[in-house]
Amino acid sequence: MTGLNVYYYVKEGMMQSFVDELDKNCIAEQCIKETGCLQYDYFISKESPDSVLLLIERWQNAEAQKIHTTQPHFKLLQELKAKYVEKTEFFNYSECK
Repeated sequence: MTGLNVYYYVKEGMMQSFVDELDKNCIAEQCIKETGCLQYDYFISKESPDSVLLLIERWQNAEAQKIHTTQPHFKLLQELKAKYVEKTEFFNYSECK
């Protein structure tokens, strides 16, 4: 299994619009339907609710996650990030079996 924790640092005053766009475009719902996707969840930071959105992704393997980056909804997410997100941090992890 492989996973990512992705921190989106959202532009000031844009969190609700970003979340609304994610929901309107069913980004999470489309991702969770992908082959090999085990989890795709967004969480708003309790400490910084107006600026930090955490995405937790878990995939059966790195290949499934790589294929995810070729999907149309992933490309749409990149467009939304360009509009709403100031900075993104990625943390990769793998679990031992």
